[in-house]
This record gives sequence, structure tokens and C-alpha cells, in this order.
Amino acid sequence: MTGRILVGADGSGPSRQAVTWAGRRARETGETIILVGVQDGRHPDLLAELETESEALRRNAPTAQVETLVLSGDPMTRLASEAGADDMVVIGTHKTGFIRGRVFGSSGLRLAALTHATVVVMPSSSGGARSGIVVGVRDSLASVAALDFAGREARRTSEMLTVIAVDDETAVDIARDYLRAEFPDLASFIRLLRHHPAERLVEAAERASLTVLGSTPADEGPRVLGPVVHDVLLNITGPTALVRPAPTLGTHARAGSDRVVAHHLGEGGQP
Repeated sequence: MTGRILVGADGSGPSRQAVTWAGRRARETGETIILVGVQDGRHPDLLAELETESEALRRNAPTAQVETLVLSGDPMTRLASEAGADDMVVIGTHKTGFIRGRVFGSSGLRLAALTHATVVVMPSSSGGARSGIVVGVRDSLASVAALDFAGREARRTSEMLTVIAVDDETAVDIARDYLRAEFPDLASFIRLLRHHPAERLVEAAERASLTVLGSTPADEGPRVLGPVVHDVLLNITGPTALVRPAPTLGTHARAGSDRVVAHHLGEGGQP
């Protein structure tokens, strides 16, 4: 990541979790953190909350560069419009649910559809002991982007990478080939799921430090969210990142490997 980390901040518990997560990341990556408050009429003390969170962040991450920004309007729309393609947008949410049972809406779902930046959603259940990076893949370029991001996160944090391949063995081949080429020394494990992939990803996210999914950017307008991405974000149980394909993903993908790109990817498939 070479851009900024924009954090939606409003003083709530999930917002503070998002700020804390961004601070930990910025200490290691050197990315600039921008605390973004969006005044929509529901937070009269927003400026004071931003200052409080900014001071706490500077204490906990003294080497991080921290800025604040106040906007007005619809929070998800304004966050999306402020973020560039190289940025990361981090938000907290109270919204969690279960695929079989009561299901709540998700601000993360809206934000993910509006921006081509990387989106990280922190649910209120993000605390507690967590370990490992989980990534969901299938036979799509978006999944290679997710795999690349997850591999770099696992390498940066020295955590195990668990790859959950959805639907068919082609996704397993994509993951195995890419990891061998780009992350040969990374500790990883690949699982193939043919049934209820969203439910299995939601379950894995309950224990993971981060769950990573890919989505396909439209040429214009909102990005395309596949059904698995939609269900996981709607029923989020842990920190979840949504990434989109970049022009270059790594030496193996840039070389246009016949095995990984030409034979495996094709035009279709969304996570």
C-alpha cells in the first residue's frame, strides 16, 4: 500500500476499533492516517470526538502522521468520494448478523460498492484473541488481487495464510501457483469449499486477524459485488478487507503467466 488510510471516525466503539487498527498498521507501514468525520446532523460533538481520537492515536502511534478532515453529507458517499484508488478506507460498524437467522444491513456493503479503494470493515465483535489471515478466492482476477493483498499482509504480520477456494479446483490451482511464485516462503494452507462458501468464510472470520475478499471494478460507476462478498459483508464477524484488481499485481501476474493468467482467469467469476 502506498496511499493513505482514511478512517471513518464518529466516537463510537466500532469507530475507535477502526482507529486503533489503522494506528497499528500505520506504525509498521508508514502510511498517513486521515481521521474523517462526516457531519450528517446526528453527531453534534463530532469535532470534539475527532480531536479526542486524534490525540489518542498520536499517543498510541507516535510515529504515525495523523490528519483530520471534516465533511458533510451522507457518510458512506463522502468517504467514497474522498478516497483515491491507492487509499485504504477503514470503518467500524455495529452491524453483524448471521446468514441463517437475523440479518442486519451493513455500511461496509454500501461503501464497498461506491469506491475502488481498498475497504476494511471492523465490526463491533473485532476484539479478543485473533490470529491468521484468511482469503476467499475463485477463478477471477479479483481473487488474484485478494490473494496478493492477503499474502503481503500475512508476510508483514508473520501470520499463517488460509486460502478458502470457492466452488472448483481451478481456484485451488490459481492459489497454489500464485503463492509458489510470489510467496514461496509463506506458511499457507488451502481449503476447497463447494457448498455454502459464504457461511464458511463468515465462520473463519470469527477467529481471523483479517479476512480478505476481492471484487471486480466496473469501468464506470459502482464496483460489482459478487454474491459471496455480499453475504460475508452483510454478516460480518471479524475485520474484513475488500480489494479490487490493480494494473500490476506482482512479477508472476505481470509476466502474464500462461498457467495463472491465460489458462486460469478468463473473463468471468466474481468472489
